[in-house]
Amino acid sequence: MNRGCFDIAVITDREAFQAILDEWNQLADINGYYTPWFCWEWFDLCLRHGETRALHILMVRSGGSLVAVAPFTVRSERYKGVVPARILSSIGGNRSPLKGIVFGDADENMQREVTTLVLEYLRTTFKNWDILELEPVAGSNDGNSIETLIERQGLSFRSYISCANRYCDVADASFDGFFERLPQSTRKDINYCRRRLEKNGSLVFQIITDAASLDQCLDVYDAVRAKSWKAAEKDREFNRELMHVAAGKGWLRLGILSYDGTPIAVQKWIVANGRAYIYDVLYDEEYKKHSPGKILTSMMFQHAIDNERVAYVDYLRGDEPYKEEWTPSLRNRIGIEAYNKSVLGCTASILMKKILPLVKKNTDSTNAHK
Repeated sequence: MNRGCFDIAVITDREAFQAILDEWNQLADINGYYTPWFCWEWFDLCLRHGETRALHILMVRSGGSLVAVAPFTVRSERYKGVVPARILSSIGGNRSPLKGIVFGDADENMQREVTTLVLEYLRTTFKNWDILELEPVAGSNDGNSIETLIERQGLSFRSYISCANRYCDVADASFDGFFERLPQSTRKDINYCRRRLEKNGSLVFQIITDAASLDQCLDVYDAVRAKSWKAAEKDREFNRELMHVAAGKGWLRLGILSYDGTPIAVQKWIVANGRAYIYDVLYDEEYKKHSPGKILTSMMFQHAIDNERVAYVDYLRGDEPYKEEWTPSLRNRIGIEAYNKSVLGCTASILMKKILPLVKKNTDSTNAHK
């Protein structure tokens, strides 16, 4: 399919997906935003760890050059346990902190044109889907929002809040200045606990950035996790491989805090294109009263701000209370479901936009009168 100066080619097999690696990564690197979750290796990792659905990856070119990738898969399942539907969704499942079309240096106008082309293709050319899932994606209040573009295609859709995302801008900041802006109670706790630990023993902070001793350090992570409040890691092999991918690309920042030779806190950060992403944090609960998590977080922030000179720190998914003191800015990522004009697509639309809201309204009304 082509539209103006753009044309779409479709990848449906792994061999063709493999062949596009270099071009794909050029786009993700040029864009620079959430690069670790838009690079080819991330999608390959997701596909090799459980996503066995049919590929339907759209390659958008202009003048022969790749300008965008829309990484979709198609699966068949009973939607909400009721409607047997063909669901088109972005690769990444529940693992991705952000999804969307992979762009290079496209400006807003080109992004709007390409997104419109992709939606038009799905509406007119590729019709083997009933529900389009886009979640989580960046929200927008202007006329270029994905909701507006879907509406212009005449498709029924619904949008909802998918997850919260905490972040902070630290461009041109020093860690000392950043630390002074933290809540007073947080600063006092970190300073007091750190002094007490250093007075009574040896407190050692290290950051692992390459693959040389990575497996051994990930074993340390496993050992600390077993003593933390977190459940056993469901995606252990996936996350290990992701850390190796990050190390290979120079993105890995695995922080370990040890006290008298015993690791008591571990954090996984990924730093790419001047942005730091906090992937995982945990500590040994035996040392909880010493605030090892806060101490390690302060050390990681100091390294990221003063040594890496990052402009931005992002906590990815979730709005847990402990994140607010470090990353005061909050935004919501949204989810969107669009419904094709197929029989099953229309059925799903009626179910989600009419039947279930009516059931909820009646249930709420009944409960209110009890």
